[in-house]
Parts: sequence; structure tokens; C-alpha cells
Amino acid sequence: MPLPPLRTAFWLAILPALASLTVPARALVGASPDGRFADRVAMVLLRGPDTAGFCSALVLDSRTLLTAAHCVKATRDMAVHYRDASGAPVIIPVEAALAHPLYRPDAIRARVVSIDVALIRTARPLDPRFGGAALAAGEGPPIGEPVILTGYGTTRDGDWKSGGELRSVALAVRAPASTVLIWAADPDGAIA
Repeated sequence: MPLPPLRTAFWLAILPALASLTVPARALVGASPDGRFADRVAMVLLRGPDTAGFCSALVLDSRTLLTAAHCVKATRDMAVHYRDASGAPVIIPVEAALAHPLYRPDAIRARVVSIDVALIRTARPLDPRFGGAALAAGEGPPIGEPVILTGYGTTRDGDWKSGGELRSVALAVRAPASTVLIWAADPDGAIA
């Protein structure tokens, strides 16, 4: 399958963040291991007194990444993770994190619009293999446009151990059930 235009790749990289506006995180069922976007997507590690987890992030430049605002913690509790060319883990501390000013963590309960995106800045540059994604201006992708959703999310609901590998799934933009999100679905209806 040919790579989608960068505009489509951008929208697919942020779909998980946008989808979190109205529903709890769900597994990326039907996704397959896929390294095509390994030079544009990294993992954000999160820790807290009673929790740990991770989110996917789109690399914008050597030190700036776009992720979901609900993934922002105190910078001491965040780090960017990826594997170098030899497969060794690389962990870079986060220097700064800024959630969109219209992000509302209570948006689901309050039934209000929230923009669940954030920028993070690493303490030092990522590996030079990472190329920054260009952000498109204007409207999102049209209904029916094929897109690829890529990230490190889980493949089974509630099973964090099933995550951590970069995976992709082919979807198509569908008519929204609300005006808050970009909605995507399996074009053949095979993925629930």
C-alpha cells in the first residue's frame, strides 16, 4: 500500500488524541506492526504515584512533539522513548509541556468541546533519523478519505502489555457522530 500524503499521516497520528475527547481509550484492534512511520512517531512515557503508562507522539522537529493533552504530566514524570538503530532503548527527559489552552479534562462529563492536544519539548534533540512532520492548514480530511492510524497503543482493551510496538491500521474518515472529533472506521467494516 503506498504511503498516504503527509497531510493524511498528520491527521492519523493525532486521531488517537482527538478520539480521546469523547470516549475512553480503546485498543487499536486489527493493527499490524509497521515501521514506516518510525522516523515520525515516538513514545511519551508517563509515571505518577499510582500509575504509569505511555502515549504516542508525532515528531515536529528534533525537540518538539505533538501528543494528547491528557498525556501531559509534570515534566519530571514524563520522558520521550524510542529505540536507536541498534535496538537499544533511548529515554530523553521532557523539558517543557504545554497543553492546548482549550483542553478540558472534564469535557466528557461536562459535554463541552475540548482540544486534547499538547506540545512537548525534550531536554536534548532526538536521534537525527527523526524527520519532522509538516502540519497541514485548513479543513481535515474529507469523508471517505483513506487514512492510516499509527501509534504505540494497545491491541487489547485494558491490556497495557499488548502495547509498545509501533503499529498501523488502515481506516477511512467517516461522518462524525459529533462536531468535536475526526471519526475513522475500517472501510470494509471488518474492524470493530
